[in-house]
Amino acid sequence: MSFNKNAVFSEPLHEDTVYCTFYSLSLLERSQWVSLCDQINETILTLSKDYIWHRDVFKVFLPLYENKNLHNYPMHLISVTCFGDNIEDEWFIVYLVKNITKLYTNIVVQIKDSDGEFLLIEAANYLPSWANSNTTENRVFIYNNNLHIIPPYVASIDEKLEISEALKYLEINKDTKSTHEIENAISLRIEKFSKHLSDYFHTSVVRLPIEVATLLKLEPQYIANFINAYCNHEESKSCPVINYENLVDVPVKFTKFLYAILMQSKPIKHFSKRKSTNDKSTLLGLKISYGYQIITNSSNEVFLTNAYNKFIATLRNNGYFKGNLEGSRDYQQLLEKAKDYFLNTECSVSSNASYNIAKTLSSENFTQEMENIKNYSTNLDFSDDNDDWMTIHPDELNNTLNSRYGQKSKFTVKSEITPESITKDLNNFLNNTSNFEGIESEYTDNNTIEFEADEFQSSIEKFLGLLSMNQNDVQEESDLLDDEDCISENGDITEELEEEMKSKLGNDDIDSLHNQKNILQNFLQSIKEEKAASGPSSNLLQSIGLRKTQLLDSDDDDDNKT
Repeated sequence: MSFNKNAVFSEPLHEDTVYCTFYSLSLLERSQWVSLCDQINETILTLSKDYIWHRDVFKVFLPLYENKNLHNYPMHLISVTCFGDNIEDEWFIVYLVKNITKLYTNIVVQIKDSDGEFLLIEAANYLPSWANSNTTENRVFIYNNNLHIIPPYVASIDEKLEISEALKYLEINKDTKSTHEIENAISLRIEKFSKHLSDYFHTSVVRLPIEVATLLKLEPQYIANFINAYCNHEESKSCPVINYENLVDVPVKFTKFLYAILMQSKPIKHFSKRKSTNDKSTLLGLKISYGYQIITNSSNEVFLTNAYNKFIATLRNNGYFKGNLEGSRDYQQLLEKAKDYFLNTECSVSSNASYNIAKTLSSENFTQEMENIKNYSTNLDFSDDNDDWMTIHPDELNNTLNSRYGQKSKFTVKSEITPESITKDLNNFLNNTSNFEGIESEYTDNNTIEFEADEFQSSIEKFLGLLSMNQNDVQEESDLLDDEDCISENGDITEELEEEMKSKLGNDDIDSLHNQKNILQNFLQSIKEEKAASGPSSNLLQSIGLRKTQLLDSDDDDDNKT
């Protein structure tokens, strides 16, 4: 949270925060913007029902007053959402925003994080050559459920494009919609939220104090507050007394991310004094209860803090209260809106949680729900979700990373694997470039790092060639290197040693390592030495879509032929 600007933002304040600005292609009065804000928030609640946010809940606001320094800037709504350690929340917001612009066809949304136009980064492989961080300012929007990019032939990139002008181009021009490849890259990132959202969660039976169980029944979102409080606490500070009694067994819904970090977090020292701490439901219950105690032990008087007083003073200085007398009906209405804004965008996450939990504890529903929980827990017939997903084999991880970040596979099970096909695709891979804030193979700027693809490929080949030497040869080479007579005074290898190494490689010319057949054999030798584990050779092959098993099977076929 902690967002102290009351109009449009230009630079993100935090690395783990996503910022959205909602514009309208229709001219709306302020009262219409207020109504639109309420409608969009209702839509968000409907679309995100049962979702658990890691830190902030996604919500839009109308700026409390217009920034006088922003002349002719169109009215808008804003959202500032901290996603913390779980970047999936950021992509869920993208999913929600696209759906909002589908329902509200005149709404245009600009979305950024600390990396800037992170949607373009996701689709970097498909961007036009002109697109980079210096040329896309105020040119990237979500509109009618699609990503739109205003190209140079619509508005020149030689001059800064103002938001008001950009909105006009979006309304009248049909050439701003992004390509199918760009749209597909983003759709692949968010499709799970519409098709497989249930896979994002994990439910487990936890033994909890009845008041904590009741809170989670009424507001499942609180589980994120409790877990974050526990996992981020400093044990060196005075620990609150854990009120772990009046226990009930209840199913608790987690995101898989929250469940994993809670399972992996270390128990605090005085947990060991209790019995049955080896029981998973009890240990999870202790951790959640401790997080609950941390939050409730902190002050919930958020409207008595210096931060709140400064916030109200700023509103007064900017004419927010419109001259209404303090205590009047109009003043109180404006004050309630200001409090809601402060609570959701300005105060800390822990203060926000403490305030909301205190409200829930004092509500009429809490006592009644506590009685329901008692009866519900005694008749509990529920088993934990399988948590095998927490254990992943190295090969599975490599395959996942390769499918997410690697190249598309060029080899199928039936593909004929030849030395020529492998070296060709390796050469193409090593010469690939990225045209959005990525690696380029050629640079003229003296301050940049040059990447020589040919030299890098040659080094890889030499490395693989050396791996093909048998263990005896490697040992003999080591003995040679230990011989001081073979090293010159400046540390270089002498001609005598170089000749010896050539001999070990079985050729008078070390450049023969470029031979395609030798390269394939060197890959095979290296992969066999990796055994079941992953290594540099198998990882390099994955970059061109070739699995190690395919190469080994191919080698077996060749052996059978002989």
